[in-house]
Amino acid sequence: MSKTRVFIYGSCVSRDTFDYLPSEDFELAQYVARQSALSAYTNPVSLISPPELASSFQQRMISGDFSSNLRSVISGLQDVDLVLMDLTDERHGVYILPDGTVVTRSIELIESGLEHHLPPGSAHIPFGTPTHFQYWSDAIDQVAQMFAAHLPRTGIALLDIPWATVSDTGQVTPASFGVSAEDVNPVMAEYVDHATRALSAQRVSVDRNVVHSGSDHPWGEAPFHYSRGVYQEAVRQLLGGSPDGDRLGASGPLPATEVRSRDDEAPAPEVPATRMSIGPNIILAGTQKAGLEWLKNNIAKHPETFAETSKASNLFSKPLPAAVKELREAEELYAEGAEKRYRIECSPSYFRHGDGTAISVPESATAEMIRDFAPIDSRIVLVLRDPIERAATAFWSQFAAGKFDLPQSIFTLDPKLGILDYGFYERHYHHWASVLGADRIEVLLYDDLADNPKRFMEDVLQRLDLEPSPGYWDNISRSVPSDNRQWMQPFKARWPISEQELSVLSRLYDNDIEFISDLTGRDLSNWKASETKH
Repeated sequence: MSKTRVFIYGSCVSRDTFDYLPSEDFELAQYVARQSALSAYTNPVSLISPPELASSFQQRMISGDFSSNLRSVISGLQDVDLVLMDLTDERHGVYILPDGTVVTRSIELIESGLEHHLPPGSAHIPFGTPTHFQYWSDAIDQVAQMFAAHLPRTGIALLDIPWATVSDTGQVTPASFGVSAEDVNPVMAEYVDHATRALSAQRVSVDRNVVHSGSDHPWGEAPFHYSRGVYQEAVRQLLGGSPDGDRLGASGPLPATEVRSRDDEAPAPEVPATRMSIGPNIILAGTQKAGLEWLKNNIAKHPETFAETSKASNLFSKPLPAAVKELREAEELYAEGAEKRYRIECSPSYFRHGDGTAISVPESATAEMIRDFAPIDSRIVLVLRDPIERAATAFWSQFAAGKFDLPQSIFTLDPKLGILDYGFYERHYHHWASVLGADRIEVLLYDDLADNPKRFMEDVLQRLDLEPSPGYWDNISRSVPSDNRQWMQPFKARWPISEQELSVLSRLYDNDIEFISDLTGRDLSNWKASETKH
């Protein structure tokens, strides 16, 4: 009988666990370590060479990190039955180099001293920070796609073993290069949660109450060098998964576990089945600083339309049940436009959907509110702009509003401001389309408004099947909406958003730009030209 072939992508945690699997049934096919998903996801490093190390294994791993070789290893794997993973190598974060490439802050990089000689402008992104998690979560999504493309029938097991605070002799476990179990355990769960979902992996969890470091571990004491019992428990779950589970042997890969969504955890609150008798049937959404108010005001100049008042703004953002009272009050406002063909509601904060993590905007039920309460024939018009430019503009708008002081990095601000999260268009669109139906959603681009406002409005009227009324073009605003407040110019000149931050934003939104390009059939390569996005 052939053996189960295992590919390890992870640290010594996975490698040591593998050694406890029965050798007559399992064999190691390949091993990639010391390589963050961020490094694997980005281009190979060319600005600096890896250090020269005495250990051939360490040299191979750090060279693989610099060359981002995980993708080539995965594409070359054959007859692999199981991928065994852990996330321990993420613990020291990464360095982002000035060209946007990434090196893992591995033990080899630290001990070699090379981290002190990285190119000027390189930035350390620490593990557990909002910036690291958002950037890393996009990267692990890409890694998951690599596995799905090249190893579609291979099972993935993700080791979820807390770091040990004490050893099997009762002694306090020392930190690893200044990082302790108390530092890692509170934040690692969020990473493991996301990776489990992205990879459709079997999560192998060991209770923290039975986790101890091994006083006789061959690599010395560390929070992730465990006692024999910890590895044995992990192997027990790998082989059985549960007390009554089937044993994993050479007959096939691990089955992927079913991953419950957050919606599965608790029933959705019941909402009154009372749709607005009269309300907006054109809902302008999209993103901040994309000309939504300008568009609302110009559409409202047409005699067949009625624009909501400021009192009705953000009508579908209110939480239930308080929102029901406001919806009823809004019906009186929209009654003024009852005879009009279109009644317009507008908000630049509608188009979002938090993913439930601490670093995203809070979860919103706006799409569900529109579905349940807006008129059944309501249409959604999204106006989107370059997410990199949008983030930079939002940064300065929030500064102007007094939300933070300078100097400040765009990546260290309160996630609730939405400066980064509002730009993840693909996530937001998929949610809205699933709730409302893609056929109800029109996507427009701010680029067209900025290029030619009159032609942009002609396109909008055509989409709404509205003929320009006499004198219409004389009444509308043809100037491009902007936010160039002169008093802010000295601040922008002294503390500009750096080229490195813009480069990171470009990579952060790469998938979203490609998604909108595919959705609209437009070439949006100019959205990736970060050098102009100040």
